[in-house]
Amino acid sequence: MRMIPVRLNARGKARLIKKRSVKPRRPKQYRPVKTGELIGMDAIELRMGDLRRYIITMIDEHSDYALALAVPSLNSDITSHFFSKATKLFPVAIRQVVTDNGKEFLGNFDKTLQEASIKHIWTYPYTPKMNATCERFNRTLREQFIEFNELLLFEDLNLFNQRMAEYLVLYNSKRPHKSLELMTPVDYILRESKNCNMWWTHTGMYLMRKMLFRPFTYSEQLSWRHSAAASDRSNVYETRQTPPSCAPFEGETSHV
Repeated sequence: MRMIPVRLNARGKARLIKKRSVKPRRPKQYRPVKTGELIGMDAIELRMGDLRRYIITMIDEHSDYALALAVPSLNSDITSHFFSKATKLFPVAIRQVVTDNGKEFLGNFDKTLQEASIKHIWTYPYTPKMNATCERFNRTLREQFIEFNELLLFEDLNLFNQRMAEYLVLYNSKRPHKSLELMTPVDYILRESKNCNMWWTHTGMYLMRKMLFRPFTYSEQLSWRHSAAASDRSNVYETRQTPPSCAPFEGETSHV
């Protein structure tokens, strides 16, 4: 005889007991060792009166490379759309994503991860420490950007996202991170990934332009003057070695 587990409700009707699907959880003391191995995602809710705004955040737990987007509402469709766009801006392929058990990370979002062959890992309920890297980024984003632009978030969402994109550029490429040996996330990824050496900043053309248009050092100018004085072709040399009038690339400092 086959036994079927049932449960009686308040009216005395029998209902089948459905087995809950076992969600993959994050192992204890697990830390990724490569960029893209584990991405933490979360959502920040902000209120002003009856208005609500949400900011979806994601960060690579190994390199601290982070992205974020402010949205007027939050559901699995919006989160899925954000993730699809964010993967195109991410420097490497994503293997795993860790989130909490919110509804915005179920449904279409979970389906999008399955279609992309990305493993979805959930945290245990009421355990934000299992997604501590993303939670810490949320705090940094609040303290360094949101608190200064919170009114703009409710007045002009597009302008808020533009300014937040500018902040994220500074966060990823200008701001040194103590956990990365005072390197920026972009510099850390460039050093770690061999494929990144094929990027524009590592090509011969870029290095040549960087050498030609950088400020001349005092020792270089002094050596050129001595060689020009001793050479019969001083006029040709001086014409060739005239310092360019264009400014150096952004981020470089003069050696003079």
